[in-house]
Amino acid sequence: MKRMLSLLIILCLAMSNIAMAEATTLPTGTSDLGTIEPESRSDEDAYYQQLLEAEKYNYRVLRNIPVAFEPEEYAQYIARAEKAIRGNRLGEKQRGLLDDTLALRQGMKRLRTREDAMWMLWEKSMPQKPGKDGLDFTDCYDNPDFAPFLLPYLLEDQSAVKGNLIIVAGGGYSGRNNKTEGYPIAAAFTALGYNCYVLQRRVTPYDKEDTWMDMQRAIRLVRHQIDACGLGGGDCLIGVGFSGGSATLLGCVASCYGDKKPDEVDPAYVPDEIDAINADLDVALCIYGPNYLGSQPYKGLVTDNENLPAMFLVAGLADNTGAQNDNLILAESVMDKTM
Repeated sequence: MKRMLSLLIILCLAMSNIAMAEATTLPTGTSDLGTIEPESRSDEDAYYQQLLEAEKYNYRVLRNIPVAFEPEEYAQYIARAEKAIRGNRLGEKQRGLLDDTLALRQGMKRLRTREDAMWMLWEKSMPQKPGKDGLDFTDCYDNPDFAPFLLPYLLEDQSAVKGNLIIVAGGGYSGRNNKTEGYPIAAAFTALGYNCYVLQRRVTPYDKEDTWMDMQRAIRLVRHQIDACGLGGGDCLIGVGFSGGSATLLGCVASCYGDKKPDEVDPAYVPDEIDAINADLDVALCIYGPNYLGSQPYKGLVTDNENLPAMFLVAGLADNTGAQNDNLILAESVMDKTM
């Protein structure tokens, strides 16, 4: 009887370990993240041209998702890919770089599933300002099938979270300078006690209002996740934007605030339950980029929004973009409406 009981205990422990292993198993490779492979075999003439096009595509996908991989391996892949996809000569050197890029990409250790690494903004459909049919993605920052998402950096102890911060890197409305104004900012603020979310927003060839709607949706999605996942710091939602990221914040504050719905811009869009969540920020940190319209003369924040966030405006003394003067105009326009 004792022997039978011991066997049952061992069996139960083994089954428990198997279940835990299955629950924590991470995917291998990158195909679930949207990468592609050449159709030709490596010994066929078309292979390296297809590999070049594939790695150009894959690089544009994976540079948006660093948290999914072991950091050192990811950094090696990015550095090698940036060299490999330059030019189109396909000589021995470039072929070697492409082979290395492929090997590094396929060998990167995964730290997160797609669902944990990418909080997709839009589910069944995505609003888009009418009038831009047949978008041309030639020489654009993203692949044509790019869909915007948040890249979460969450603290382990949610009881210690001071607030939640959405980070919007610069790059005008045509790119996302996450290497210096996105990922390291998230790392710095998480070290200070904040949950952070890097916004991978739509850029050219999309309209700036599409970008503002991505920011609006990001605010709503973070609030939704705070409630759904029991995240801390829910009483403080901050946006920090650099240059074009600051413009994205201010465009949202001016036009996509409060209870406004995306179908006001895109009548064909059908709002869902997340679109019912309030889209106001508590704080906006606008770093050298207050002119959200990109037009002159700049008149500051022109809006009917009566619930403006507290604002922090800054530009460097040597800034030659006009941000210093624009900051003063913006500050004057909101002086009696917010802090």
